[in-house]
Amino acid sequence: MFAIFSREIKSYFYSPVAYVLIGLFILLTSIFFALGNLNYMIADISNVIHTGGFILMFIVPVLTMRSLAEDRKNGTEVLLVTSPVNISEIVLGKYFAALSVFMVMTVITFIYPIILAVFGNPAFAPIIGGYLGFILLGACFIAVGIF
Repeated sequence: MFAIFSREIKSYFYSPVAYVLIGLFILLTSIFFALGNLNYMIADISNVIHTGGFILMFIVPVLTMRSLAEDRKNGTEVLLVTSPVNISEIVLGKYFAALSVFMVMTVITFIYPIILAVFGNPAFAPIIGGYLGFILLGACFIAVGIF
């Protein structure tokens, strides 16, 4: 499973797919953060997290649809299926690779609560709960995309 995971991570970051998706996600969430929070001087990040969940509906399919289609296109699907690993290990390796790219996107957005803490006094319990829900939503979207 670790070999499949590392191969998928390398394929994400050796091609511009991960960089474009991460950049697009950060650009869109930053626009909504600037317009909603910094423009109106509101120390509430729940709108940004809610909008990020909506953006995930468009970014996660691009992230996950290439995981199995790339093997089919390259002709390595037969080699992967006949390798000495189970099908579940193949799927889990691809799932955790896509989840890792998603977590990189999410960790970059941790700068928003830090900015809010510098300029205001936000309530951190809703921020933590919002990020936990956002991570679980992204994990669910990735699971459906890999399925």
